[in-house]
Amino acid sequence: MPWKECKPMDERLKFIARLLEGEQMAPLCREFGISRVTGYKIFNRYKECGLDGLNDCSRRPYRQANRLPFQIERTILGLKKEYPGWGAPKIRDKLIRQYPMIKPPAISTVHAVLDRHGLVKRRKRRKYKAQGTALSKALLPNQLWCADYKGEFRLGKPPAFNFLQQQQTFDHFIEVYNNQRPHQGLAGAYPGDIFTPSPRVYEPPSEPDYPFHDRTVRVTRCGRICIGKRKINLSQVFAGQILCLREVEDQIWLVSFMHYDLGFFDNTEDRVEPATNPFAPEKV
Repeated sequence: MPWKECKPMDERLKFIARLLEGEQMAPLCREFGISRVTGYKIFNRYKECGLDGLNDCSRRPYRQANRLPFQIERTILGLKKEYPGWGAPKIRDKLIRQYPMIKPPAISTVHAVLDRHGLVKRRKRRKYKAQGTALSKALLPNQLWCADYKGEFRLGKPPAFNFLQQQQTFDHFIEVYNNQRPHQGLAGAYPGDIFTPSPRVYEPPSEPDYPFHDRTVRVTRCGRICIGKRKINLSQVFAGQILCLREVEDQIWLVSFMHYDLGFFDNTEDRVEPATNPFAPEKV
């Protein structure tokens, strides 16, 4: 004998028909295997909507937590296209500044939109973590200096064809960084919004004075010391600076800059032999 097929709609019709004939709710619910809450729910839907109320209702939620209006989602994608290097936090801060009248989505919601459109790069898990050099304890200002060496790495954008185009790229970066890019360290503000120029007028330092040396010279743009017809190679680092010369031995001169001795030259070699590096870090 085949199993008898029961459809929810047929069972609800039988349930309502027997209620309308005068049967009691409690025993009828026990017979159909449902709770009285469900029984009253079916009966109330029948009274409000008729037979249409006995059909299955959609189980789709009225509100989806991560569902955004398409206008906001389109704006998020537009910001990501304009600033490919920005993540969800900065895009959210930008939305708040551009559209303060709307309720901002959560950072996780912005990230979900980007991920749904394939705009999130999965980070590879690093297997090796470099260890830095242990730092010594500094007791005076500028006694300890640190520098990060990044090594060789590929730039995010290829270099420009010439210096003018490269400078234009730098200028664009500065404009975006200071006036368009929200900074998490500034609570989403732009550096240009909180920057206050100094009221003091910049005054370049006065030229150094060397009262106890034999003579002073100004280094040329190509980094040379010119004495008569001689051109002594030093370094372009000191181009335009005033140095002093002092004869320490017969035909041997010491080249100094302010309080630092740079090196020596004689009357035969046209280059400065470096002295002990005065800027070398102290060994710890």
